[in-house]
Amino acid sequence: MRVLPFSESADLQAYGCSGALQGAISDFGTDITFQKVAGKLQEHYGLVVPVSAIRQITERYEAEIAKQQPRALRQAVDIVIAQNSDEVADLGKCL
Repeated sequence: MRVLPFSESADLQAYGCSGALQGAISDFGTDITFQKVAGKLQEHYGLVVPVSAIRQITERYEAEIAKQQPRALRQAVDIVIAQNSDEVADLGKCL
């Protein structure tokens, strides 16, 4: 497949969506039905995006978030434990 310079610089591919558009789709898609997302995209941006594409983009985004959550949760727990350890040590000095 031949890549055109504009397509490359705009982060577009044939029948694809830019990263920014995918972000907007996934933001809408997590809050409202895919059909309503299609309506909002057409109303606000003048874009016609198939409901099936909206579903795929949103589900791919949600899968990425789900993979990251356990790691982020572990990091948050580690931070809380570290903060509480410091507070317990300071409390021990006061006693």
